[in-house]
Amino acid sequence: MYHEVPVERTIEDLYDGSLDDTEIADFVSANIKAAQKEYNSVVKKVPKIGTDKARYLQEKKADKAKAKVDYWQDVENERQRITHTSPEELKNEEDELSGEAARQQTTATLTNDTEAKQKATEAVLAALSKAGIEVVRATDEEVKVLLSNSYATTLRTPQGTIYGWSVNGKIYLTEAGINPDTPIHEYTHLWAEAMMIKNKKGWDSIKVLLKDNPIWNEVVADANYSNIADNEDAVASEVLSRISGKKNAAKMEEEAQRAIDEAKGVFEKARATTILTNLKKALNSLWKWVSKNIFDVKEFSSINEVTDKVLYDLIHGTKLINDKSLIGVHNISEQKLRKVLKQGGFANPSIAVIDTDKQVHNDYGEISLILPSRKVNKSTGKNVGTYEGDAWTPMLSYYRKANEQRW
Repeated sequence: MYHEVPVERTIEDLYDGSLDDTEIADFVSANIKAAQKEYNSVVKKVPKIGTDKARYLQEKKADKAKAKVDYWQDVENERQRITHTSPEELKNEEDELSGEAARQQTTATLTNDTEAKQKATEAVLAALSKAGIEVVRATDEEVKVLLSNSYATTLRTPQGTIYGWSVNGKIYLTEAGINPDTPIHEYTHLWAEAMMIKNKKGWDSIKVLLKDNPIWNEVVADANYSNIADNEDAVASEVLSRISGKKNAAKMEEEAQRAIDEAKGVFEKARATTILTNLKKALNSLWKWVSKNIFDVKEFSSINEVTDKVLYDLIHGTKLINDKSLIGVHNISEQKLRKVLKQGGFANPSIAVIDTDKQVHNDYGEISLILPSRKVNKSTGKNVGTYEGDAWTPMLSYYRKANEQRW
């Protein structure tokens, strides 16, 4: 009997993958109606014998029926919370479709002025650290220097306040950018970049969803983003980052406030780990792609699903970039390789260092020889004589025979 176990158990059972969202909503609604009908039937019955015992038994029966109604209403409330279908969130969704949320996103000042926001920010930064993503905090003076040497697109207000940016796998935050929204916004850019490179089909399905959102037109029309207006992927990344930053920061704050409330009188303060753990539990019970690699999800059904996947990958420390994709390779033809083997091996071969996720190296023959990583070991400092950058070196030694006048 569902109503005899905790609500969490019922939610876990409903989201075991056997039912889709619509079927779950219908199932819960049917149970609410059935419980309400049972309760109405009980309370309408007046004891025929006006004794205390008869009234007591009837009231006891009514209490049980009411408890069942309350139980299924609690299940529905939890379902709405994890699927973002509460009346408040549906209203927010309508605002987005009308463009109101987009206007608020670009004009509102991001702050860190409440305890819940501060705890949420701590949790986001802790998650980024665990994911191996470096976060650089820049002063106003440092911002000018850093941006002068970068082509990064910054998150800023129409008034020019810069919150942060991401480049080369790092997230940069200004003093104003220390809030829950900005680091999530910039992480989403890194997430989107990884999708573009390693999961084009999944990324294309996301772009289809984003193009129908009014924030797309807001970004294209935003003078601060005129440099990306003609780049569909860059626009999509900014649109997704704005939505993800807003939605996921709100979830972090909500969970942080819950942790703060529960910590009073029990712990000295709410912890970032508590916030992240509770979010993990909520996401793990919701989507079918749980535990799936980011690059294995080829189609998304809604923007909510996409932003939840972004949050899921953030708090689970998903590797967005394969940090072992660089290799040293020497390309050679079969004929030349036979000559090398005949003379006893390579003296000092040229080595091209490439990113296997993005590059190939096959211009000099059909055979590629891979340099063992132990020959160039950053952690131990071992080096077999490689250069730190491109170098022009002789490709073949020349020698002079005794009867020749020149080399």
